[in-house]
Amino acid sequence: MKFLLSAGTAYSASTPLYYTLALDQKYCHAGAHKENEYLKLLAVPVGAPDYCSLEEFIKYRRLEESPNHEWVKMVDNSIALDDDIYEPPYTLDRYVEYYRRLYDKVHPEFEAVADFSNYNFKLKEDFLIQLRDKLSKYFEVKVIMVLRDPISRAFSEQMAWTKHFKKKIVQKLSPAGNPPVTGYLGRLQYVQTIQRYDRVFGRENVLPLVMEEFWNDPDSPERLSGFLEYPITHIHENAYVPDKGSNAPLYKGLSDQARDQEDMTQELYDWCLQYFGFVYDDWEEYYGSLPIYWKKVRQGL
Repeated sequence: MKFLLSAGTAYSASTPLYYTLALDQKYCHAGAHKENEYLKLLAVPVGAPDYCSLEEFIKYRRLEESPNHEWVKMVDNSIALDDDIYEPPYTLDRYVEYYRRLYDKVHPEFEAVADFSNYNFKLKEDFLIQLRDKLSKYFEVKVIMVLRDPISRAFSEQMAWTKHFKKKIVQKLSPAGNPPVTGYLGRLQYVQTIQRYDRVFGRENVLPLVMEEFWNDPDSPERLSGFLEYPITHIHENAYVPDKGSNAPLYKGLSDQARDQEDMTQELYDWCLQYFGFVYDDWEEYYGSLPIYWKKVRQGL
């Protein structure tokens, strides 16, 4: 049995990636939710910055089970709605059992089952080791993560909620030259997260995808096919590539890729570098160079 764990960052095209694999190729199925965030439920202790009550958590996630939800319309999940992952007890064993049952329901139409919860990007190493040990008893596990230019990603995230981008960034980050506060740091540790997943699952089982390059490279289907050992012939459309900001297209099933309310300027991008520069430095130190479309405004793709 095969299990695909997505650990990408929000506002980096994880939904188009899911549609690529679940809708266009029928490689994997995520069950009743694209993002069930069950692992967040287990991993985040009471009082932590990311914590929410169980009642709030379940209420929010069950909204995505509505027959009118776009993920339901795009990728039929009716086969999974009769199996509620949120019934107690809440344990890793129950998480694994849910996906074992899901696999029996969707295979052989789908090759694998998947969890595309963006919060997986922030899971700590000790928790990931427990998860690996539980999953590997039954599944061949692979990890995929899609990563976008850090400043562009943060800008789109804040534009989805407020126009006060500068104010929000200053509130979330420490003064220039100091590390970001813990709550926001998890979304910026690109290299550290890749290394963490490499250590736990093995580098050969982890595929980081730079969003801007992946959606511009004609060899991307072949690369993804090789990693998954499954034929990928089509990459789903992505409203973030080319990056058109407030003029971005509106694609069916991609309302989470809402247009930015404003456009990034060179002046604003340069201002952001005082807070985000370390992410680019970490990447360049680890890989030897930056992705060619990063550190550029409206990248002209």
